[in-house]
Amino acid sequence: MHRLICGFAAVLAVTPVTAAPVVLDRDRWQQLSSVSRAAFALPDVRYNDRHGATDRWDVAGPAGGDCEDKALFARAALIEKGWPSTSLRLALVWTEAREYHAVLTIDVVRDGEPATYIIDSRFAWVLGWDALSRFGYRWDRRQSAQGPGWIRIAQP
Repeated sequence: MHRLICGFAAVLAVTPVTAAPVVLDRDRWQQLSSVSRAAFALPDVRYNDRHGATDRWDVAGPAGGDCEDKALFARAALIEKGWPSTSLRLALVWTEAREYHAVLTIDVVRDGEPATYIIDSRFAWVLGWDALSRFGYRWDRRQSAQGPGWIRIAQP
């Protein structure tokens, strides 16, 4: 799954960081919850099982996909609902079971404070960054907010 990083640059266009932070209100929370449930409901299908080839990053469709495909599905669905791409970044983590995994991070302002939520295809609900950390996720890297590329995430 380390090939995930290499394949990612071809999937997303560079978007300059100019959008104001998204204020998380009831409507935005409903959108996050709905998209999270939709990503969770997609069938789990590994790329090589579907295509018999090396993994590629594709937006998951009704036939499903693997973790990064579902994260891209969630990103596309939120952009379609009017979310700025600058608030939506993919991250790569080691799960509590030590599996390498891709999730979608959503940067918002909640109650006047910055917050980061996660849509993870392993769960039907939206989770906070801290909740997944307490669950045993170790954060490896995340898409840079300044354009293409990844930044390493320092472990506490």
